[in-house]
Amino acid sequence: MLILQYIAKIADLALLVFLYYVWRGFKYISFGKRLSFQEWTSVIKREVYEFLGGYAQAALIIGLIAMLCSNAAVHQIVGIHNLKLKPEGTYGFYVEAIRDDGKTYTLPAQIRVEKEIDEVAEGKRRTFTYYYIEKVYFSNGGYLNTKGTDPIDVNESTYYYDGEDGWSLVLLNEHAYSPQIQETNNITAVSIVLLALRSISIAMLLYSLCKKE
Repeated sequence: MLILQYIAKIADLALLVFLYYVWRGFKYISFGKRLSFQEWTSVIKREVYEFLGGYAQAALIIGLIAMLCSNAAVHQIVGIHNLKLKPEGTYGFYVEAIRDDGKTYTLPAQIRVEKEIDEVAEGKRRTFTYYYIEKVYFSNGGYLNTKGTDPIDVNESTYYYDGEDGWSLVLLNEHAYSPQIQETNNITAVSIVLLALRSISIAMLLYSLCKKE
């Protein structure tokens, strides 16, 4: 899935390419030239093929699939909940809570996702993702206020002492629905508009490449 995220970022270039051809279309009009829709798409087809050759259609199709499969708004719409794919925000996921006396519970928890871009070598930067367990909820309405514990990765554990008992908390990659957890909504107006623009740009480029002269 990480590969798809990288491909999706590259596919974002399709939007810039499409906007460039939109500008080209307006430029023709501004100079008094009448450029029909078919002529405009023919210009796109010729120039994109000159740049990408016979791989143009496959590259755009793969880019569209990667963009849809790695988009947080799409994930939320279709019900895909993978913590490793979540952008920054607050989400509900289960933790395995193991008390010091050996009793084990699977409980919903409020998870905060943070991302930081750090320099790992000269001229090279990398995005690091941190997961914080903020609250762990019991079925009786009580909870463990675990803010301040160290960040962990999925399937890793952190230790928390509540003043009476010690707990080993293992973060699971399993979505938890809880009325006590207010999750970040990734389906915003901005995200939908950007998704539509990206999808339309790739679709229009594909149409231009696939249409018969």
